[in-house]
Amino acid sequence: MGLTPSCDIIQTFVVSNATNIQELPDVCYGLGNYVVVWTDLRDGTNRLIRAARVTPQWGVLDTGHVVCSNSNYQITPVIAFDGTRYLTAWQDLAYPFGIRCRFLGGDGLPQDSVIPISSASSAANPRICFDGVNYFVVWQEYTTTNHIMGRFISPGGSLIGDAITITSGPENHVSPALCHDGNRFLVTWSEMQIFGQFLSGTGALIGPAFQISNAVYEHVDPDVFFGSDRFLAVWSEFRTDYDIYGNLDVQVGLEDSNCIAIAGEEFDLDRTVFVSRIEIIGAGGKRVSIFDILGKKIAETTNGVWEAGSFPPGVYFLSVNGQVMRAVKVR
Repeated sequence: MGLTPSCDIIQTFVVSNATNIQELPDVCYGLGNYVVVWTDLRDGTNRLIRAARVTPQWGVLDTGHVVCSNSNYQITPVIAFDGTRYLTAWQDLAYPFGIRCRFLGGDGLPQDSVIPISSASSAANPRICFDGVNYFVVWQEYTTTNHIMGRFISPGGSLIGDAITITSGPENHVSPALCHDGNRFLVTWSEMQIFGQFLSGTGALIGPAFQISNAVYEHVDPDVFFGSDRFLAVWSEFRTDYDIYGNLDVQVGLEDSNCIAIAGEEFDLDRTVFVSRIEIIGAGGKRVSIFDILGKKIAETTNGVWEAGSFPPGVYFLSVNGQVMRAVKVR
C-alpha cells in the first residue's frame, strides 16, 4: 500500500540554532547520513563554514564542526559526495580570499588541508558536483566582467590541470549552476537571460554556449539538474514580480511507441544535441513543424529532414503528428 503524503507526516526540526546567524545551507547524502554545511556567525565575529550530519530519522549528530578556521568571512558553502567522503567548497570574503575546498570524512570532521581553487578576490558563487571520477567546481570571477571558471579535483585532493574558462566576452556572467548526466557536464548561468554550456568529462567545451530562455525579463539565480533523460533548468524571472520558471531542454533519445527517432550523420545518437541537420526516422512524407524557444514557428519540412545550418544555436521544438520533441543546436 502506497504512502500518501499529508501534513501529518511532515516534520521540521532544528539542524543548528546556535546564537546569532546561521545561513546559506547546502546538503548532500552519503554513508547513510545527510551532511549539511552552512555559514555560521555564532561567536558574533567570525563567519565560518560548519558541518553537521543528519540521519534519515531526523537525528542531528553534530553541533556543527568548523570546516576551516584560517579566515573569518566564509560564505556560500556547497557540498558533494564521492562514495567515500565529502568535499565542500566556499567563498572567502576575507584574506586569503577566493574559492577554497576541504574534505570531510564520514564523521563530518575535516580531513587533509584546505585546497585553494582560486585566489582571486572576485571569485564567488561556487558550485560543485562529482562525476564518478573527479569533482568539478565552477564559480564566477571578475576581470573586466564576470565570467564562469571551472576546475577539477581528484578524490585524493589533487588539482587536475589549470582552471578552465567556461565563458568569456563583454557580457556579465553570474550565478553558475552545474550538473552531470553520466557523460557530460551542463553549466548554466545568468546574463539577464539564462544560458548553458556543455563540457566533456575533461572540461573541453562542446560547441558554443546556447540560450535556454530569451524572454525580455530579468532572469536570476538559475539551477539545473539531470534526471529521467533530461536536464531541467530553473530560474527566478521578474515579470510583475519574481516567479520561478523552468525549461526541460535536452532529452536522451526520442524513441517512442511509434518508433520515431532522431538520427543523422552529424548527430550524437545518445543526445538530442545536434550541429546542423536532424533526420526524423519514419517521418518521410509527414509534416514536421519546427518552433523556437518562444513557440514561434520558424520552419516546416515534409521529408523528415531539417537542414538547420542557417539557424542560430539554441533550443528548438519539433512537432510530428502532435508529438513534440526538444533538441539543442550547439553550433
